[in-house]
Amino acid sequence: MRVVWTVALLAASGEAGLAVPHYKYTPMAQPGVNTAIESEGDSTYLCATNIGTSNFKRLWVTPTQTYDMGKTFSLEMGAAGVVSRDFLWLGTHLHSGVYSEAGYIYKGQYGVPPSYFLGTAGFGDGIVGGHGSTGSTGSWAHTYNIKTQALETYAFGHYNWVPCGNRSGAFLVSAGDDLISVFGNPVTFLVTSSGYRYLGRGEGLDINDHGVALTRTIGGLYKFDPVKGNVQLGGDGQWGGSQISNSGLVITAVNINGVEFLRLFEADGTEHNLPDLIEGLPSNLTLGNMKLDHDTDEIYCTFRNSSTGLQEIGKLSPVPEPATLLALGGGFAAILRRRRGTV
Repeated sequence: MRVVWTVALLAASGEAGLAVPHYKYTPMAQPGVNTAIESEGDSTYLCATNIGTSNFKRLWVTPTQTYDMGKTFSLEMGAAGVVSRDFLWLGTHLHSGVYSEAGYIYKGQYGVPPSYFLGTAGFGDGIVGGHGSTGSTGSWAHTYNIKTQALETYAFGHYNWVPCGNRSGAFLVSAGDDLISVFGNPVTFLVTSSGYRYLGRGEGLDINDHGVALTRTIGGLYKFDPVKGNVQLGGDGQWGGSQISNSGLVITAVNINGVEFLRLFEADGTEHNLPDLIEGLPSNLTLGNMKLDHDTDEIYCTFRNSSTGLQEIGKLSPVPEPATLLALGGGFAAILRRRRGTV
């Protein structure tokens, strides 16, 4: 049965082709009166809630459990991000009153690397990444493997930093004249267990589990494919924190002449204005921060509610196109015919 459905789905997404993608708005449970999504991964997310009040808290929400980071781990976090349901990387934070610049929660246990560096990303099943600065003399990118406790250092230029990584253990290192700045004319390298590869000019933004990466320059947004090389997605503008899923879907924000636009690129590079693709979004909600689920293509969002003036969270889920439904229907009909002994 799985074979029939898989073939039908491939036929729908490949031979039949897909029309313009659409997303259905779904409200999420609001854990507080003013809540924002901070990070997402593996159908798990980190959110800040009761923002602006004395009851401010950060929650790590998995499909089976919700962790209050303050109560559960005695953490006050300046930055953090979800890697998987078992792994959360930490940037600058306090743990039980002790300051650290990098750390992690891995399978329910808190830990820090043996050397201080600013945590900026997580990658692999047990690796936390960051950069260490030595002031005016430059900085080096560092990674720490939780399982092996190996600390590695990378330096491709004067300033180096790790912007992102994937669950396969690959990550990007950007290097330039200025620290974490596209104006520093940076270059980016893809680092894997077998070595590293130069991706060209640009600052690294995101990488999916297949090694397809995003970089940005002052002149545009680019996608690097290990087979096809670099392809330009968007042109001039100030490209924000772009994300790419395992299917090749890209979501991004771009500022053009002082006006911000939210964009969606299909795997083939077709560009859309994201708000035009959303169905069922109440008129009082304005789309803001977005976090892409690399596996499901769902988009976890922070919305501004004009009725209350507060933030709330919701989700945008892909809507199957008629061609997909038709193909799946054909697959189901084939199953029925086989059960009845007909051709």
